[in-house]
Amino acid sequence: QSAGHGAEGVEDEVGVQDVGLLLAYMFGNPSAAPATWEFFKKRFRALRKKLPPALVARPIEAAASLATRAARKDIAAFFKANPVPTAVRAVKKALEQIDLSVAFDARVKAQLARWIDAP
Repeated sequence: QSAGHGAEGVEDEVGVQDVGLLLAYMFGNPSAAPATWEFFKKRFRALRKKLPPALVARPIEAAASLATRAARKDIAAFFKANPVPTAVRAVKKALEQIDLSVAFDARVKAQLARWIDAP
């Protein structure tokens, strides 16, 4: 982000070919992922107009890093209301990845709790 410019203009300051990749990297940062999702939703229409169809899928797949039931519900609802025909597979893949992550997390937490509580 350059001096004097907020995140609102990121798609104007970053090359079109790099916007999807930048958003995917931001989703990969656990501290930034929730804010990245909010930014993505807020600026979706503008981003979609500027990004080539093939590049829209990259940040959608990366949104799987949110990996909570609430995020899954939000992502599913968002793309039901804002369908992206060229990214149907990306949305499905993100939702499946979240399902796997949530199930794994639940299983591991239960196993870890049993191990910690064991004598």
